[in-house]
Amino acid sequence: MFSEKLTESRRNKPSFWSRESQNDARRAKSGKFSFPVNAERERRRRRFRGRSKKPRRRRERAGAPPKPEVPRQAVEARVFFVAPRSVRPRPSTYDGSGDVAMAPSSSKKWLPLESNPEVIASFAHTLGLPADVGFHDIFGFDPDLLAMVPQPVHAVLLLFPITDASERARAEEAEAIARDGQTVSDGVYFTRQTIGNACGTIGVLHAVGNNLHQYEGMRSDCYFSEFFARTKNMDPDERAAYLESDDGIESAHAGAVAAGETACPTTDDEVNLHFVALVHVDGGLYELDGRKGTPVRHGTTSAATLLQDAVPVIKKFVDRAEGNVNFNAIAMAPGSAW
Repeated sequence: MFSEKLTESRRNKPSFWSRESQNDARRAKSGKFSFPVNAERERRRRRFRGRSKKPRRRRERAGAPPKPEVPRQAVEARVFFVAPRSVRPRPSTYDGSGDVAMAPSSSKKWLPLESNPEVIASFAHTLGLPADVGFHDIFGFDPDLLAMVPQPVHAVLLLFPITDASERARAEEAEAIARDGQTVSDGVYFTRQTIGNACGTIGVLHAVGNNLHQYEGMRSDCYFSEFFARTKNMDPDERAAYLESDDGIESAHAGAVAAGETACPTTDDEVNLHFVALVHVDGGLYELDGRKGTPVRHGTTSAATLLQDAVPVIKKFVDRAEGNVNFNAIAMAPGSAW
């Protein structure tokens, strides 16, 4: 009896029978929909059943070499260390220290610059940075992740959250420097920041201005060449005043803001994030922060070990973040960004 029922049930089943078909058959009996709907879906399923679930990348189909694979640990490090750029809106990827500690003599305020290697590279190249120098994400502190960054690193741009702990550390550091002093090379190029939300641009100026000796191919008529030639003999406050009156870099900054990938905050939004630059000059590792009165020396380094020597300095900023993970570290180094 059972075998007869089984044979009869098999005879009544369609040839494409599947678990989905069984469910559809039950619903069909209730009159919710008919089999042709399921048959169309089954035809689509059969059409794609033999294909790979992961289609090949367009670059591979076109014959172009695939991009380098990022190790799993690099992706995990990016989640916890590098501020994401793909979420809209994501104000945490913007510099915004100007509204926190802007000099009282200035009322000018720019839109914040996105912490994005491609955006910053385009901005710097527009101003005259040689095309063979780019900006690259630093995915983390492990040796394998640091090895992914092209060498030698000319400068490191660090975006970090401003917290009560970081402000206390800044005040204590200023007191210690005033009390004990420090040795700063005369070759360090440093400017103050008096424009709100301009710390990303200030960071780029600090990065490029302290590596001009490496850019002999820089055009003499580009913005960087003219700016650094005119401000070479100025003090940090005079350079800041010159920057306030410079419409050229303000226009370039606005263009870089418009090229960002994420929704940009307005000038009225409070974005408590800040850019600093870490550079090597005459054997010293310097932190250049436009909110501070002077460069801050963090020991010794070399052109070959700047990235590795900058890691302990960056970790101090992380320790003072009070759980805030909105960090981003970008290296200025040879080659274009991925």
